[in-house]
Amino acid sequence: MIIKCYRVYSEFANVGDSIVLDCPSSDQIYDEIDVVLPDGYAYVTNECGENQVIAPNGSACELTLNTIGGQVIIAWTARGGKALRRATIDHTAIPLQEIRAKQGLSQQQLADASGINIRQIQRVELGEAEAGNLTARNLLAIADALGVDPRELI
Repeated sequence: MIIKCYRVYSEFANVGDSIVLDCPSSDQIYDEIDVVLPDGYAYVTNECGENQVIAPNGSACELTLNTIGGQVIIAWTARGGKALRRATIDHTAIPLQEIRAKQGLSQQQLADASGINIRQIQRVELGEAEAGNLTARNLLAIADALGVDPRELI
């Protein structure tokens, strides 16, 4: 399921931006972001009329922005967090996982062929990092191993 959330920019330098599920007021600066809820997670409206993400264990999640490694949105409960993959809106870029799967390669095979750590490939495919945020060397190594133009990955 794809849901809409909003990154609300803080007007204070030492205060981080927030992620909310309800559209902010027009006097706030915000970006609209589409994310994919993992299996078992639900998007509900509670009795107060507020939208919420519910984890598989039934706990309400708080959404935060982890700006390290590509601005990943994380759904947190008391038991830990789960990174939410951004939905692909711009279909000009073909996701790494799709290209890799079409070529019949496993993540490990791509890691071996490109010389890139498998965890880096997994992070891109899970939406924890964006291919466009890889170093130029890593992006080129993956593109060369797949035989594609690097622009197809970003």
